Amino acid sequence: MNKSKNYTSPEKVKRLAVSTTIWLITMAFAAFGPTLLWDNQTSITLLAIALNLLAGLFVIKSNLQHWNSLDEMMQRVHLNAMGIALGLGIVGGLSFSLLETSDSIQTEFDLSFMVIIMALSYFISTMVGMKRLGLKTGSKFYEPTEAGHKMI
Repeated sequence: MNKSKNYTSPEKVKRLAVSTTIWLITMAFAAFGPTLLWDNQTSITLLAIALNLLAGLFVIKSNLQHWNSLDEMMQRVHLNAMGIALGLGIVGGLSFSLLETSDSIQTEFDLSFMVIIMALSYFISTMVGMKRLGLKTGSKFYEPTEAGHKMI
């Protein structure tokens, strides 16, 4: 089978993994650096946040390149998973915010909680979508064939 854009190329996956790792490192640097490394110096903190923002833009670019390397069926799986994650994030986050502002709960809203919920729902939705299509989850790459997908 020819190497067209119809499957997830190892290069695109590697680029996505590297850019995401760099972004996570810059996030930790910006989050913990002010108290652990540079004693709350505002200029260094702003530089670290700008670096994190730049790294985040590369993650977005890598995600788009990865998305474009998927065939239509896998794009649909990911689109459905993103819709579920976004929906849970917005509906769940706003509901939790209403509970907090109405003093119905005594817990303070934490954005990291919503990020975790969205990430888990995206992961689970992707796995369910792949299982529904008969694709094995946990495999590195898939290549389309005349009869469907096969692992490579």
